[in-house]
Amino acid sequence: NLLHFSIDEMRELLLNEPRLFRSSVRFGLVPHYKFWTRDVLMPIPEFRSLVRTNPRVLLYSLEDNLVPKLIYWMIMQLEMTNSQVHQVVRKYPHLLDANLERVLAPMTRYFLHDLGLTKSQFRTVLYKFPRLFTNSLAKVQRTIEYLRHNVGLDLEQIKKAITRAPNFLGLQYETIHDRVNYLRDSLDLSKEQVVQLIAAATSLLGYNVERNLQPKLDYLKPRIPLLRTAVLKMPNLLLYSLEKR
Repeated sequence: NLLHFSIDEMRELLLNEPRLFRSSVRFGLVPHYKFWTRDVLMPIPEFRSLVRTNPRVLLYSLEDNLVPKLIYWMIMQLEMTNSQVHQVVRKYPHLLDANLERVLAPMTRYFLHDLGLTKSQFRTVLYKFPRLFTNSLAKVQRTIEYLRHNVGLDLEQIKKAITRAPNFLGLQYETIHDRVNYLRDSLDLSKEQVVQLIAAATSLLGYNVERNLQPKLDYLKPRIPLLRTAVLKMPNLLLYSLEKR
């Protein structure tokens, strides 16, 4: 028992992933253990945690999945450290389910070559929002094109927004459209002021109107004269918790 799992932990693993019963110890489980702990240098306690979260990491093909994704894509192409690889995989282990040629590679080319993000910026996006790759490239492109051509953010503002708060890329285009319109109408913003607000506080795109934005504005409007001016000077005002701040 290289991973020192208890009987209860092993029972849980096998119930969650019965295919482990069919995996060869000598030619399957042990080579995976060696790859993660020796080639990718993941500490054993972290690997134990990863296996418990997603036991499929013991079943993925080394040659067709783990080596191309972790070694060639993450470490060699994106120049990630072993520690950064560990963090991303632990944060969202199902990233390993994404197809390299059809999903990961095209998304990478789009961000690095079409949008011009640096590798450092893209690594930041990957760490903050590894679920990005559960979205289609077409959906991501539509969201970005909406912010560029309909809202009016320029490419540099888009790149900063993506790096600062990439979670908005997981939202439906219609959701972002509705939230932008709500902020514009409720604060009576010009197009230039909408750009200023979204560029400075991109996280607002991820805030639900009914549960978050509207209660805050309803609370602030009677209490702060010239609320629009205040929000434009300090956009983080709308990012604060209504109850705690």
